[in-house]
Amino acid sequence: MKFTRRIRTVLYEDQPFTDTELDLLHTPALQRLYDLHQLGLTDRVFVDASHTRFSHVIGVMHMTDRIVDAICRNLDGKMQRKRDLPYYGCKQPLTAKSFAAEVKNRWPAIRLIGLLHDLTHAPYGHTLEDEIELVDETHDMPSRQASAFWLLIVQYLGWLSRETFLSNDEAGKRMGGDHGANFQKLDLILSAPHLAEPCLDDDFHGFLAELAYAAFNESNKGSHRARPARKNLIEFFKNLHFAFRALFHLEVAHKSEPVEAQIPDASYPVDDLMEKILARLGNRPTDEDKFDPHRDVYCLDIIGNTICADLLDYAKRDSSNAGLKLTYDPERIVENFTIIPYEMLPYQISETGKKTHPLGGECLRTAIAVVTHKFRAEIVGELISLLQVRYYVNERMLFHPTKCVAGAVLGRAVQLLGWQNIPRHFQCVGDAVFIHEMTEAARLANEILQALPKNPPPPKYITGEWIQDLLRKSIPQSSLSVSRACRQMFEDQLLRLEDVKNAFSTHLSLLRGDHFRGAILQEKATASENLALVFKGLEKSFPEASAKDAVFNQDWIIKLAAAAAGAQIPTTTNKEDVERAATELLQEYLPTVEGMKSNLKAGMRLLERLMARRYPKKIFCLMPRKQTIKRTVVLDPKIIADRFLDPKVRLIAENAIEDRSGIPRGTVVIHCPPAKGPQKLAEALVTDLGLFAANSDTGHSKKPVPIVAKLNNIADLNGVGDGIFTEHQALIRAMENMYGSMWRLSVGVCPPYDQNHADLCAVIGRVLAEVLTEGESVVVPIANDPTMDFELKYNYRGEEEDEEQYQLPRIEVVAPTPAESTGLAVTSKVNGSTDVKSPTEPVFNSHRFTTKAAFDQRCREIFSLYSPLHNGRTILSPHFRGFISKNRERRSEERARILRELERYDLSSLKTHDPMLNRQAKHDLSELTKEKLEMIAGQSHDISEGNDD
Repeated sequence: MKFTRRIRTVLYEDQPFTDTELDLLHTPALQRLYDLHQLGLTDRVFVDASHTRFSHVIGVMHMTDRIVDAICRNLDGKMQRKRDLPYYGCKQPLTAKSFAAEVKNRWPAIRLIGLLHDLTHAPYGHTLEDEIELVDETHDMPSRQASAFWLLIVQYLGWLSRETFLSNDEAGKRMGGDHGANFQKLDLILSAPHLAEPCLDDDFHGFLAELAYAAFNESNKGSHRARPARKNLIEFFKNLHFAFRALFHLEVAHKSEPVEAQIPDASYPVDDLMEKILARLGNRPTDEDKFDPHRDVYCLDIIGNTICADLLDYAKRDSSNAGLKLTYDPERIVENFTIIPYEMLPYQISETGKKTHPLGGECLRTAIAVVTHKFRAEIVGELISLLQVRYYVNERMLFHPTKCVAGAVLGRAVQLLGWQNIPRHFQCVGDAVFIHEMTEAARLANEILQALPKNPPPPKYITGEWIQDLLRKSIPQSSLSVSRACRQMFEDQLLRLEDVKNAFSTHLSLLRGDHFRGAILQEKATASENLALVFKGLEKSFPEASAKDAVFNQDWIIKLAAAAAGAQIPTTTNKEDVERAATELLQEYLPTVEGMKSNLKAGMRLLERLMARRYPKKIFCLMPRKQTIKRTVVLDPKIIADRFLDPKVRLIAENAIEDRSGIPRGTVVIHCPPAKGPQKLAEALVTDLGLFAANSDTGHSKKPVPIVAKLNNIADLNGVGDGIFTEHQALIRAMENMYGSMWRLSVGVCPPYDQNHADLCAVIGRVLAEVLTEGESVVVPIANDPTMDFELKYNYRGEEEDEEQYQLPRIEVVAPTPAESTGLAVTSKVNGSTDVKSPTEPVFNSHRFTTKAAFDQRCREIFSLYSPLHNGRTILSPHFRGFISKNRERRSEERARILRELERYDLSSLKTHDPMLNRQAKHDLSELTKEKLEMIAGQSHDISEGNDD
């Protein structure tokens, strides 16, 4: 591998490149990464965090070089060179020293894996794919990767031909034969690459192979620049094919239970194309040249495992560009990479017609050694430091409230414009092009609807026949990107079976008796079970319902509603009444022309808000705290996220909030991220290289077996000495759990409607509860988070209101009597009555507290305002923290006064009355002495001083 070119970068200065790598960079597919922001909409908050995926993949190549160099050096070192590296299917395991040479030979292909690993990201990818879920295939699906790689090769060959031959005619003469039609197809792909669809076309693939042969053999004389030499191009194409097949396994390599769509097929059109090109060049790849999942999966670990080149670059790049003061030592981590045999799961026998995990059995994986020439326990500490940087990047940037609301605005706009999923050709453009062409497609659709003749008027409901007739007259078949997107807007208006089922499932309360009265299918069955029976009967009655993607017209929908409604209407009811009631039932689900006009305008207004950075104001928030809204329904983040990550459910909820509140369409947005957080936070492998097995009583072998553990199970390396890493493991697992504290379900409302936040929050709580219980009877609406409530009261206070009423709550108590201090019973008047109180129970001021419960509640409010959470973050909202920081002196006086009032009483009764209060009290009032804290919690040995935030 000969480096002849340089690229100057901010983080790594001059980075070397080969001529073939730089030639590949100069293709539209890779140049598109210039227009993909690495952090999506985060630059709306951190204005300098506008770096692109192009700069990121360049940085990943640098980190890849550092890791590969360290692996080769370590495998060839005195400590490791005699180790055997067996893997499933190998005839004779190589020694580490021999395998170091194999890794060095793979170095060019591993660099290409790093360069191409983000090629398939869509515009605002993580927002639209992971949070909003509006794509049919995620970027890591092998089928989507195969399409992108096919397009990349076609573009590369097309530009190689244009810069080698004077014209297509000259190229055709060199190739022989008539290739006019294929050249036209190639020119179309080069002029509009995002509209190209990969296909298994033997004629076109044969043409491309002949074109490659002619271009590779052409002399460099007369060219304005030196093209890569023929032998370099052939080797480059072998490495490219290896990188493609490897990247198909990138997602499945780090999942023990992948979904079937993540398991790659044996061959894709790009494989056929690459094999034809290499065969025409006379260099068919051997088995050693092809990607072997068991032997070569370490290549993917270098790029995309937990501790990998990808993380090492973006942790540094993201935090640096956002201005966050976060740092770690990458060299300390990189220099300890090595390769070990590891079995993630047993080998599985393939069943007929079923894909099996391609990495079953022993594989060669990367690991981080805690042993060099001596034991290096500090390496684990540096790994933890890197994971902490990753956590803070997620917390401060990716989960920033404003960034999350901006993402929700984009997702709602896409849905209101009418798309079920992002048009496939939009997934191959940049961020700016995506927003521009989406806006233009919406304007075109709006103009078509506004130009509809009034005589005869358009139908009330949208049907398949009307859509096809409208498209034939207004939007003829075209290769223009905007026209394609506009056509899909209209086609996606038609309801499908799954849409209707989803609507029924989400609004079961409509079927429960709001529209119909009568018996149900099964008296003791739940509404969900009854609905399942209804649809089971429907699929028998209507054969067309068996096709999930079949489009149904208005008549079929009415029949569907009638059948569902008929299950709850007495049999004596007139058939016409049933159909009329069913029509009313599905009125809101049947797409109408006026409804499409309204939604289009609302979607365009949201896009205007996005571009102007006039985002909705957050007025409702669900934090990761469990709530019970029904005896059998306890809500936690996973339950909520599983429901609201469905874009159709989320859209129904947003529409219901707007309809019940009487506010315009597009005013409400809901943001609900996945509750699971990063899936492979600490899955990296750590090894002792057999040092401790060799030093054990039974470990006198010349080739001791290394101990291997995952980083989040690092205590398994107990051979290190009496569980030295037990506390490290606890910290890593705590960090994994801390990701759950970032989760929020947020509801934003566009100004000026946010001013009526009190009434809106009541409606929001009711709608969310109905959706989460699937329309069952809801007794208790979901409550807004207390910190959000306080923030709303403070931010929306009137100018005439005094800030004093937003001070921390005060406790008013009556001074203790001498009798109380001597242990005698005392009396106090509560609600006009005289009761005998125990000596240990505080006396309450009759003007402020009427019961002990009221006093306890006030204490809890104080502690909830003052106390930090277990992860060290304060519970106070940002606005309230800012208010407190401006009044720190007043706050200090307030705390001292509260202490004086509380220390007159024995609050040990609160310990048993409210255990949570006892836990929070341990962290409260840090500046107070331990003796005074004993008076509050009653247990000095359980109390540790916290930090004042």
